[in-house]
Formats: sequence, structure tokens, C-alpha cells
Amino acid sequence: MKFNLFNKQLSISIIAAGDIGQTMGAKLIETLKAGGIENVKGLAMNAGKREHFTNPIYDITFSVTEEKEGFARNLDIALENVSNWKSDIIPHLQKIIPKKPGLMLLITGSGGTGISSILTVSKILKENYNLTPPIVLVFPERFENSRVHYNMAEFLYKVVFSNDPLGNNVILIDNMPTLDEMELPFEILARQKIEYLNRGFTNLLVSTMQSAYRERYDASLEDLEETFHTPGISFLVHVPFEKTGEGEMLNLRYVDILVDEIVAKTSMTREEILESRKIYCAIIRKSYETIDFSYEAPRFVQAFENTPFLKFIQTDESLKNEFGVVEPSLNAIVAGLPVFPKLIQAFKIARDARKEEILSELDLKDEAVEMDLKRVHQLEKSIEKLAELNHSL
Repeated sequence: MKFNLFNKQLSISIIAAGDIGQTMGAKLIETLKAGGIENVKGLAMNAGKREHFTNPIYDITFSVTEEKEGFARNLDIALENVSNWKSDIIPHLQKIIPKKPGLMLLITGSGGTGISSILTVSKILKENYNLTPPIVLVFPERFENSRVHYNMAEFLYKVVFSNDPLGNNVILIDNMPTLDEMELPFEILARQKIEYLNRGFTNLLVSTMQSAYRERYDASLEDLEETFHTPGISFLVHVPFEKTGEGEMLNLRYVDILVDEIVAKTSMTREEILESRKIYCAIIRKSYETIDFSYEAPRFVQAFENTPFLKFIQTDESLKNEFGVVEPSLNAIVAGLPVFPKLIQAFKIARDARKEEILSELDLKDEAVEMDLKRVHQLEKSIEKLAELNHSL
């Protein structure tokens, strides 16, 4: 396998916050290095009394508070606290910002510590360095505390939906098990969710270093960076071909594999996915003898409203390691997606948390806001109609 020597010098910086963010970030750093990307730096941010949980693989560890174990999912308190540490955070960021060619990735769950830390870091990076790196956000499960959903909704509002958004690309990692995963033990399911990010992200980066199987389909590092920095909502896709079986893969089209994976996680329509603003896809196979490139590759490209960045790579079993790097798989980042049903559902749960907070602050009885809630439902329907109208124009 031939590697691009320029890309071999690629610098990666990972800033991870909160317990979930740090766990995912540490494993990603480990996987990136296993994939041949050696210049990786890591900054971990957490509450002071949880510092002993931080993986030593991080170059820098910063405590956003010395007194608390966390913020009990309370984002407003967490943001106020973390913002007071701005002057202390900036010197650490100066050490972690990658040199070109480089890519920075921020990772967080939906807890108060992680969300507040990444929001503060994102604001500093934009205002001080004109940087808007992609952010990996772990989507909360439906049964999680409604305040966690409120944190997620508030985060997405500030980063994506407000009149003056921070403008980062938010890559959602769905924490809900699929139908195939329902019977799995929790520890196995949790590990799979972490591996999904690690393998998909690493394979995408490693793909930019490898020679394309066909020169016509040779997406570059610049193409990947452009996709990663597309503002809005994105999904990472990683489908090992062993998941469906090599034989079965002959009867499946790559565009169908990609679309089906996102549909299962979002309940979006096929048409909505195919209208996404940016797509980078790296397909890794041991052999292409059974693939009709005159049909399969053009079909993939033509399926999307906006021409995707596409790369085909040939690998072999000797290049696969224990982390699944360079394994036969389809890997993609699909950026610029519309608001999807599961996200609307999470926003509604978040609204319930905000309602409880308002009731508590104003000492109101529940009945006092019921009529207002009816108006909220009417407004939601109006917004959905406007979104449909805008979508059809």
C-alpha cells in the first residue's frame, strides 16, 4: 500500500470533555495511532474530583472545577462555572491546536460538564483563532433524564440553530441500540458505540493517505476537511462488510448500505439523506473483481443531489489490526442533514425539562402553564409546515 508522504505528517488534536467524551476520546487516540497517524495530541476536561478517571493517554488534563464531582446535569450552572476558567483554558488550547495539515475534533456526551466545556472551548476557538472544528455529540437515549435532553437541545441551539450560531459541524453518535443490538449486554453495546466512532473516523482519515483503486474516484484530505467543516447536523457511517457478509454485499449497492444505516438511526427518509449538502465516502475492499465500476460508481455519485466525494481503496487482511483499522468497510461522513424525527422527539423531552425548571423558578402550579403548552404545540405544527414548504422550494 502506498501512502501520501504529505498526509503522513497529518496532525490530529482531540479535545474531550466529561466522562463519556473522555472515554471515547482516549480510545480514538489509541485507534488513530494504530492506524499509522502518530502525531495525535489530546486534551481531557472534567470535574476535579473525577480527574483520577482520566486516561493517561491524554497529553493535557484540565479540571473545570476543583470542588465538584460534576454539575448534576445542570447546564446553566456548569456554563457559568466553566466560563470563569477561560483564561486558564486558552494556554492549553494554544498547545493543542494542530499545525497544518491538521484536524481538530471535539467530543462530548450530553452531561453538564461535557456540554459546558465544549461550548466554552468552541467559543474561544471561534473568537480567538477563527476555528470551528467538528464536534462529536453522543445523542442521549430516550429514557435518560429529561435535563440531559435539555442540555443537548440547548447545545444544538447555540451551535447550529440560533440566529448567530457558533457554526460547527455536529456529528451525532446515536446511543440507542438498533433492533439487531437489543439483546446485547450493555458492556458490549457500549463498546460497539465507541468502536463505531473510532473505526469510522480513523478509516476516513487513513483513506486520505492511501492510493485510490481508481484515479477517477480519489477524494482527498481537503475534501474530507471540507465535509467535516460543513455547518449543521451530520452522521458518521461505518459498516464493516463482515456485518452483512461478503456474499450478501454483491447484491447490495453502496448507496443503499449508506442510506439504510442512517435511516435506521434517524427515521429520516431516503430523499432527505440524498439531499444532504456534503458527503465523503471511503469504500475499502480486499477485491474489486466482482464490481462493475462502469455502473456501481456512477450510480453512487448520481444518487445524491450534491456530488459526493468518493474513494475506493484496496486492502488486504494483513493491514487489519485489533482496532479494525483499514478493514473492509464502508465509511462516510454525511453532512448538512435536516432536522429528523428522533431529534424532534428529543427536543420535546427537553421542553418538558425546561417546563419543570420554569415552574420551580417561578413557584407556579402545573396548571398555570397548560394553556401555554397548547400554544407551543400549535407553534410546533406551524414550524413543521414552514420546514416542509422551505424543503419543497
